[in-house]
Amino acid sequence: MVGNAVFRYLKLNPDFIVSGTARTTAESDLAESSKNKYVFFDVADYDSIERILQDTKPDWVINCIADTRVKTDNIQHYFFINSVFPQLLSQYSKVHKFRLIHLSTNGVFSAEQSAPYIDSAESDARDIYGISKLLSENVTGITLRTSFIGHSISGKEGLIDWFLTSKGTVQGYSHVLWNGITTLTAAKIIEEIIIRDLRTNGTPLQIVSETLSKYDLMNLIQEIYGTSLQIDNNSTKDGGIYLAESDAQKIYFKDIMQPLVEQLKELKEFYGK
Repeated sequence: MVGNAVFRYLKLNPDFIVSGTARTTAESDLAESSKNKYVFFDVADYDSIERILQDTKPDWVINCIADTRVKTDNIQHYFFINSVFPQLLSQYSKVHKFRLIHLSTNGVFSAEQSAPYIDSAESDARDIYGISKLLSENVTGITLRTSFIGHSISGKEGLIDWFLTSKGTVQGYSHVLWNGITTLTAAKIIEEIIIRDLRTNGTPLQIVSETLSKYDLMNLIQEIYGTSLQIDNNSTKDGGIYLAESDAQKIYFKDIMQPLVEQLKELKEFYGK
């Protein structure tokens, strides 16, 4: 979901030559010119990773690959995707001399803390997904930590896709808080990092929007996309993981960050929804 937004957006910059990795022909259709292209590869195939790096000779590598669906019958593969692969890229960055941007998640925290988690807070993840992503954060490069909403290629992944394909009544949790960003905003931040050649001290950069409830978020999506679902105000759940913004957001990305309503409007227009 994040990867296709990043590819679609960065290839609009005439100063960039963008290569993406794809698992399906649907993804490869995103490349509209010989300058910007998708290449097929198996993330678990070490030879193909090395080959792609040798062929493309990147200045930057943006790791958007992650698996959010825990399958108990294949935990090793799950941890390879979320934990080991980013560390492999980190090592490759030293050999192939590229800068690495790695995307992490607010899921490295448990939601047991009532106040926003600061970027230097110790992770208290209790679930396999959060732990697997935590193990990926100490890469040599820049780690962006946030939560994303956006559109997938399949149209079947993530909150917005689920909401737009739902019918009747959905539950909006008024006591569950969230302050993530759209995938398009993430792409703009990544572009800014590249243009600025930004360096960090290794602490993950937490990028956030204003904090709102999942109930308010669903009503906002409904307003922007013009759907007509019944959204029940459900107060049976408490919590939610929300982050404190990093200093880098205040310094470098203040002109990019917009209220979530504007981010959603841009996202809808960008994808022609």
